[in-house]
Amino acid sequence: MTLREVQIFGFRKSGDKQLNFLINENETPGKDGKMTHGPNAVLSMIDWALETTANPSRLFIIHADNCPGQNKNRYVIGYFLWRVMTSQQDTIEFLMQIPGHARCHVDSGFACVKKAYRRSDIDTMDELAAVVDGSSSTNAAVRYPAWCWRNWKSFLGEHYNALPGMRKYQYFRMSSAYPGVVMAKTCSDGEETSLCLLKNPGFLCTNSAAARSWIICSTVRLLA
Repeated sequence: MTLREVQIFGFRKSGDKQLNFLINENETPGKDGKMTHGPNAVLSMIDWALETTANPSRLFIIHADNCPGQNKNRYVIGYFLWRVMTSQQDTIEFLMQIPGHARCHVDSGFACVKKAYRRSDIDTMDELAAVVDGSSSTNAAVRYPAWCWRNWKSFLGEHYNALPGMRKYQYFRMSSAYPGVVMAKTCSDGEETSLCLLKNPGFLCTNSAAARSWIICSTVRLLA
């Protein structure tokens, strides 16, 4: 007998509950959970969280507790470009935390989960979800298959280039006024650099419903 491996991904909206995605070892996209931290998994959960948020803002700022050198960030930026190009938001600001200072609200939610976990006997996923829900009034467990694993990497890689020199930037801004263009800064008060990542200037989604229907039909379920 071996211990069950469960992965957790946190997404928190200011003033609202933290969504804690609980992923059992047999629910991951890819064998043995090796792809759970990749762009397909991360964007599938972020997309579900944004789509299920009541009254989504036309402008939002999202903080990530990782450095810009991670490969998945190429596709994360492409995903945000896609959202503003399909009129789901007007402006999205994406902020990377400085290495060594990567603490955010999600970590406080995880801390509450850890404290409750140490004091609990857990044998099933249902019991784990109950511990997460009871760990704090601001924590909520989300169980698979509430969301779908989708092949965002293939879709976004087809339409958007990687941002050259991404490691040196900490701040990114995407606006519907500039389709396919990301404004990047090395620090919050630095000078913006404008970079077009759209491979085909003719690729302009103007109908949000049609665009989302297309990507749902063209993506694949990575785990049955």
